[in-house]
Amino acid sequence: MSSNTSAYCQARTKLPDTLLKHIHAQIVSVVEHQAPTALLWRNRHVGVVDGSTLSMPDTPANQSHYPQPSEQKTGCGFPVMKFVGLFSLATGLWHALAVGNLHDHERSLFHRLWDELARGFDVVLGDRGSTSFADMYCLKQRRVDSVFRRHQMRATDFRKGKRLGRCDHLVAWAKPLQRPAWLSQATFDAMPNEWIV
Repeated sequence: MSSNTSAYCQARTKLPDTLLKHIHAQIVSVVEHQAPTALLWRNRHVGVVDGSTLSMPDTPANQSHYPQPSEQKTGCGFPVMKFVGLFSLATGLWHALAVGNLHDHERSLFHRLWDELARGFDVVLGDRGSTSFADMYCLKQRRVDSVFRRHQMRATDFRKGKRLGRCDHLVAWAKPLQRPAWLSQATFDAMPNEWIV
């Protein structure tokens, strides 16, 4: 057998993206529908969100869409794609992906997944990069509860609030004074001044 992958690569380029997306959607739909309820958390569907980066072949097209880090000299680095994925905690299946470049914040990529999240999940689980008053409030309005680690810049006084367990308690979270740039003024004004998290 030849180790040359040319035939595989040529065949792969003949598959249209729409076909691959359709196949993916069918697989997700069937597997999620057949997943036993024992795999759910308290009978709720949990979506896991996380982001990462990957380096790409150094082509002019890739460099224009996914520029390399500015500290690298031109011609001495590779284009970098940033992405955020939404997965099912029960099945491990990838449901949706938001793609950007180094200049896109993971939170803004996460926002692109909210419609998919609201269609299939009751709870979203993520790291501290997704923790904000506005994000958690907007997700709740979409009937999606959120479980995120506390951001390291947010001060926490464990003497306040109601203790539920070790490092687990309810506290009143105050609305930020400044509206996030991505949020409309009307939505910001409609938010309560504080809520319990």
